Amino acid sequence: MKKIFKTISFVGIIILLTGCYNYKEINEYAIVSAVSIDKSDKGNKKYTVGIQIMNAKKDEESDTSSITFYKQDGNTIYECFQKMILDLPKQLYLGHNEVVILSEDVLKKESPLNYLDYFMRDSEVEKDSLVIISQEKNAFDVLKIITPLETIPSRNLKETIKVTDDYKSALSIVTLDEFISKLSNDGEEAILPSVKVSGKIKKGKDVKNISQSAPNPKLTITTMGYFEKGKLKGYLTSE
Repeated sequence: MKKIFKTISFVGIIILLTGCYNYKEINEYAIVSAVSIDKSDKGNKKYTVGIQIMNAKKDEESDTSSITFYKQDGNTIYECFQKMILDLPKQLYLGHNEVVILSEDVLKKESPLNYLDYFMRDSEVEKDSLVIISQEKNAFDVLKIITPLETIPSRNLKETIKVTDDYKSALSIVTLDEFISKLSNDGEEAILPSVKVSGKIKKGKDVKNISQSAPNPKLTITTMGYFEKGKLKGYLTSE
């Protein structure tokens, strides 16, 4: 009986230990909270992908997380992310990504299905990320704007969309999986909210903008963009 009890105890311990065999500390990851996709201005590359990372600490003694940004050019989204990994001391993690911002140029040039499939194929990517069109030249610039009300750009964008959705029935929130599903089905019309910047973008990327009582610039969710044959066709009339 003692031998049986020892055997059962040993097996139980092994099961408990193996349950954590692939566990990793959160500080081993660079937590991505927003992604931007632009058309690359480098002739031999297709895309410029930008990211906002949440957990980049100024120093090891600090408990306060700061944010930082990276971007890379490549012919695929995967290639862009792989290049960024070479610049980072940590592994990228998109399981907490909140927003994907797509520039007008890249949306008009080709169907988002050609590059957003990366996000759907990776099991660690957050599929409920909100998708937005940048009406500014570069989506990466929009990604970097900070304001006094919300100093983390991804959360500022997310909350701006939610508030606008609550008060304007013509605007609606669209998640990554919903957008891709509608693009994939011929019988459904895909739409996305769009964002504009009111004021000077350069000032919005400066940390001094946080201390301003009247932030300049600010983000405004203006209208919905609609798609035909997989490409951005135009915008619905604003109310």
